[in-house]
Amino acid sequence: MSSFTEILIASPLKDGEQWVIRKEFSYYVDKEGGDVITVPAGFISDYASIPRFLWPFAPRWGKYGKAAVVHDYLYDTHEKTRKEADGIFYDAMVILGTPPWKAKTMYRSVRMFGGNAYKDHSSYIVGLKKTMIEIPELAEDVCFTDYKDLLKKSKF
Repeated sequence: MSSFTEILIASPLKDGEQWVIRKEFSYYVDKEGGDVITVPAGFISDYASIPRFLWPFAPRWGKYGKAAVVHDYLYDTHEKTRKEADGIFYDAMVILGTPPWKAKTMYRSVRMFGGNAYKDHSSYIVGLKKTMIEIPELAEDVCFTDYKDLLKKSKF
């Protein structure tokens, strides 16, 4: 059976939109072969990328928070195809107790509108890592745009 084995520990960055994952956590996918997706400490996520006008119905985080971070990680790294990443997102939401109507709606939304995020915004394509090399003690004082600028200057 699919499962998460650790709690999600994250801190907001200065912009309040992006969060840095403070402790590695894993999701075990219920497939033959025991696939494990491990999101490293330092990965940066915005949780669920939901338009603001829909937040009353589906805020950026909720029961599905861990699923959204795993989904962001898979979109960023391309460890899975987009279809596989979206399916894992759906399964993880269900495991976390997201109401079925909400899980289906969010799944359909990423299937319909997630193509550009997968194709254009992954670190694989643009050459930027969304994982901080070292987690600064005061990561809350950094926003993702500042971090991208630092990476560009360091030619990482």
